[in-house]
Amino acid sequence: MDHFTFNTALLDGFDTHFRTPVIFGLFKQSKINESLTFYVISRKDCRRLGRGHIIRGLDDEGNAANFCETEHIFCHSN
Repeated sequence: MDHFTFNTALLDGFDTHFRTPVIFGLFKQSKINESLTFYVISRKDCRRLGRGHIIRGLDDEGNAANFCETEHIFCHSN
């Protein structure tokens, strides 16, 4: 999960009780009906940031430019 945390280098010197990771992403919750809720969670990888028209392709380690990981969650309740 460290590749989605922007302040990983700053957190190394702190005790675990005071660590707050900063993630560039999105969280969206939508209620479809009374029993079904839809969640979207997206996180942007901080290893190859930059504008899409300047940074392209893969680096030597295989990291893609402007990579974003997205999760879709459907939650059904009775």
